[in-house]
Amino acid sequence: AASMVETEDDAEVLRGKIDALSEMLAGARHVVVYTGAGISTAANIPDYRGPQGIWTQQKKAPAGKAGSLSSGSRAGGVDKLGVTPTEGH
Repeated sequence: AASMVETEDDAEVLRGKIDALSEMLAGARHVVVYTGAGISTAANIPDYRGPQGIWTQQKKAPAGKAGSLSSGSRAGGVDKLGVTPTEGH
């Protein structure tokens, strides 16, 4: 399987993109946004299918423990009350 590399724009380029998006949103009557799990992995929130993903960990969990991996504020073993959203959030 091919591996994807996450890249980041520098702050000035990112700010320009955010400003352009803000203008489009301000003029829109309706907006729908689709994102993938990658928007949260940058904030240290696990994805579902990756090596440390919630579903992957559920498959590895002993009987009776898998349910606790996918529910509540500690789903995936991460305290979601302690994560910091990224600008994408």
